[in-house]
Amino acid sequence: MDYTLNLSDSVELFLLNDEFNNNRAAGAVNGTSAEPTGGTRTVVDTNGKLSITGGQLSFATGGSAAGNPGLWYPSLITSVGQVLTGNITPSSGQFSFGTDSNQSSYGYDYFYFAGSSSLRISQATAEIEIGGFTLGNNYQLAMIKRTSGNYFFVKGGAFTNWTLAWVSSTGGTVYPFINAYNTSAVGTADNIRIPTSTWLPTPLAYDTFTRADGAIGSSETTGPDSQTTPSLAWTGSTYAISTNKAVNTPTVGGEMVVDTGFDNPAAWTLGSGASVSGSKGVMTATLDGGFIQYNILTTGTWYSLGIDIDSISGGGIGFNNLSSTQTLGTTGSKIVTGRSLGTYFKFSRFTGTVTASVDNVSAKPLTLSSLFSSVSTSDKDVVASADVTMTSGTQAGVVTNLDSTGTPANFLIAYHDGTYIKLDKNVGGTYTNLISATTTYSAGATLRVITYHSDASTLKVRVYYNNALRGTEQTVTDAGIISNTLHGLFSTYSGNTFDNFTLFARGSDGEYNDLDDTRGISETITTEIRKFLFDNIDFSESTIKKIAISKLEDIVLLEVPVKNFNISKIENQIISEKVANKDTISFFENLLIVESVKLGQDRKLIVGDSLIISEFLVRTGDTLRLAFVENVNLLALIDSACFIRRAADTAFIRTNYP
Repeated sequence: MDYTLNLSDSVELFLLNDEFNNNRAAGAVNGTSAEPTGGTRTVVDTNGKLSITGGQLSFATGGSAAGNPGLWYPSLITSVGQVLTGNITPSSGQFSFGTDSNQSSYGYDYFYFAGSSSLRISQATAEIEIGGFTLGNNYQLAMIKRTSGNYFFVKGGAFTNWTLAWVSSTGGTVYPFINAYNTSAVGTADNIRIPTSTWLPTPLAYDTFTRADGAIGSSETTGPDSQTTPSLAWTGSTYAISTNKAVNTPTVGGEMVVDTGFDNPAAWTLGSGASVSGSKGVMTATLDGGFIQYNILTTGTWYSLGIDIDSISGGGIGFNNLSSTQTLGTTGSKIVTGRSLGTYFKFSRFTGTVTASVDNVSAKPLTLSSLFSSVSTSDKDVVASADVTMTSGTQAGVVTNLDSTGTPANFLIAYHDGTYIKLDKNVGGTYTNLISATTTYSAGATLRVITYHSDASTLKVRVYYNNALRGTEQTVTDAGIISNTLHGLFSTYSGNTFDNFTLFARGSDGEYNDLDDTRGISETITTEIRKFLFDNIDFSESTIKKIAISKLEDIVLLEVPVKNFNISKIENQIISEKVANKDTISFFENLLIVESVKLGQDRKLIVGDSLIISEFLVRTGDTLRLAFVENVNLLALIDSACFIRRAADTAFIRTNYP
């Protein structure tokens, strides 16, 4: 008996799928339709340099200006999770691909192949360098719409797997486009698509810290775009929630300064213009004015330093011999923090010709482990971000690749100190500064650290602040750091606060290979077919049934339940070719999963309680359930099981139960 399911014409796998199937000469592309679907192409091409040939969109040198030639599609990007993908091969010049607020000029939110080697993300007028590219290589690009902004992914060249290149929080334009960014651009584009299905990356952790005051607890279960997200426990008992922000009150040790109140002048080594009078430290019109105590600090230890400035004029003073310095030029009680660069303690004139009177000088060590709060993951390559509000002269930022919460000795910290963005590494207790970039502080701006392995023993590190790369990409090869998987927050002062901590996998280990599934997975089709099967087929029968399915252009997507059966064998015979490998077979309560049965050219077959047929890998939940079926008669005998075979526009379902 045959059962036929005719899907409605409204069921589509793609909103946009332009494979450029029909050749069109330069000047003849404007006004034509995306092939096979996606609406009308709008082209700006004053000099006639854009054509379709050999199944690709082709750009020739000699364009008119940025965005000319260029191609735009209708307004299609309207919902969170929509995925825009495209294949771009730049041969020379500059290209951009993404979304625009109109159908002219050169885009708004997009990938930008700049010059001959710099791949960037453009957000309105801001350009953010995300890595390099090689002319002549093919790059697969993907933009996923957020509630506000986009996720940007790239695969190709040095980006071996789908790589999370950037997360923007502004933008959200609607017109997909591809264009030449300068007049010398030469290259091709293909497979520009928007599937009907949506997809969002899952964060490793996300936390807005929006909860009752008290212990910091665990990260949130809902991600920045409402995606389900793992809840991970924060470490660090000194971190707490205060008014919907994360705040750290580090553990402070005992006083290191002898004679904090200047009652014993002999305790101090005094520089020119410095004196002790009336239990005050006094600087008189000096260019030095140093007050020193030797051998009281420990190199590499973080300290909280305090001073009361009773009067000051003519310039500023500050603490010396620290990794971060702060000029103090007003009266009042002052606190700064920093890492000691040596064993002596000193404060002195910093600017101008200073006259000042000070009291209550202090230096107390901070317990290193109390400076961090982290979450435990299995990922060493990450995109870690936090919105930071901090007090100038202290430090607040992000820690990555931390080895231990209790006895930290190997890690990376990126932070703002009010004047500089810095990146330090600590290897076995020894610090090395890698980046020190003068950067204007902006309250609540995002500090982001991206780490990834360029090879098994090399970790690359980039630091961004307020949507700009700070310093240059750094190379870390220290074995104590590069494989660590604790990531989180770093703060040296209770006045600093954090918001919107976001942690994503970079993708180096294939975490985003789901993006290969976005060639048109349709939940609508899945639902219709599943309902039809359950309504019309008795799976307890030992019969062969055939279902004809119409309106499935590129994909056959089915879920077939397999109940209460035992597998006896899998034949090693396929109608048109041999199985190259019969790999792992595992039994789970009468369910057989066959992984990596190769059918040539990376085709794979996986059989279980559900079976999905497509032309590429599909992931359902956490389990791969895929047969890569490209041609008629490719699937063969799988005894006592269930399989689906695609032949042209017809899918055959065989059930053969013992």
